[in-house]
Amino acid sequence: MVSIDRVLSEFIDDWNAGRRPQVDAYLERVPEGERDDLADRLMTWLEVAPAPAYDEPTREAIRSDPVARATIDAMASEAGIWPELLPSLRKRASLSVRELAKKLVAAVELGAGSEVKTTEYLEQLEQGSLNPARVSSTVIEKLAAILRVDSSLLDQAGGPAFRPAPMFRATIKPGAESLRHMEVLADMLTAKAPAEDWDEVDQLFQGGR
Repeated sequence: MVSIDRVLSEFIDDWNAGRRPQVDAYLERVPEGERDDLADRLMTWLEVAPAPAYDEPTREAIRSDPVARATIDAMASEAGIWPELLPSLRKRASLSVRELAKKLVAAVELGAGSEVKTTEYLEQLEQGSLNPARVSSTVIEKLAAILRVDSSLLDQAGGPAFRPAPMFRATIKPGAESLRHMEVLADMLTAKAPAEDWDEVDQLFQGGR
């Protein structure tokens, strides 16, 4: 077995050279007790990694790869890659959906009676039937802490956020504050009215960031 620093360095070298290194293969090169640490460091680096120097045959192979194709399709969907990412992270943490819900309820300090509905929402996220863009920042942050990943990974793994279609040609580019107000208004216009039994769990999973 070799050190984490050396394995990470070799992974980066292989990535930059366009050799398409496999994360699992590199994790197996360190002792089992150090694999979570290496996985976290690899994930952190991959978030800012430059595009590898792929030659054209390699690029074509990537485009035709079923896994890559499925990932591209997932990113274009409302659910993003949450249906693949969340179960993978949960299983890495050796948690069932119900166990993850129980930890999340405790982390957010909800009542014990919230576990059933929280479990249902987590199942919807894994099935792709709930748009992750509606999940609150609180849930994102607490889930990331439980699953030992950076919260930005979960935040960026969701599908494309809703953007209002242009209704007129602007002569002046709107400022950031105006854009934010437009997005809030669009969310208000497209959001469903809360049901009578709407509670804090519903707000956390459907109220948006």
